[in-house]
Amino acid sequence: MKDFASYRQDLIVGMSLQVSAPLGQYDNSKLLNLGNDRWSFKPELGISKAWGPWTFEVAPSVTIFSDNTDFFGGNIFAQAPIYAVQAHILYTFQSGVWMALDGIYFTGGHTTLNGVKGDNEQRNTRGRFQPRAADRPP
Repeated sequence: MKDFASYRQDLIVGMSLQVSAPLGQYDNSKLLNLGNDRWSFKPELGISKAWGPWTFEVAPSVTIFSDNTDFFGGNIFAQAPIYAVQAHILYTFQSGVWMALDGIYFTGGHTTLNGVKGDNEQRNTRGRFQPRAADRPP
């Protein structure tokens, strides 16, 4: 416990890979399905650096999709990668109370049907401010 209480973060770097398999109910005769009948892969890099009471975090990622070669009536549905970056700035007071400013930006993901590109690229930005008390879980 004393080691945990005295821990001071410096630089942390991590990686993750999220994989979604084409599981679930899928029927190519229906336009709407619970399953996608395609794979997706999302590698993400996370970097967190602390300077005194300040902590800065950034996490870029890309989601890559395989093609659905049996989409609604035998068509081929494809989706371009979605690129994203999350960032967090945290300040921790000596009492343990902390506050954070979070943001995310993502873009990409336009679809094609049988090679014809759709005009549906995604792009969004979100931000939020969140204060937290030391005795409450995040």
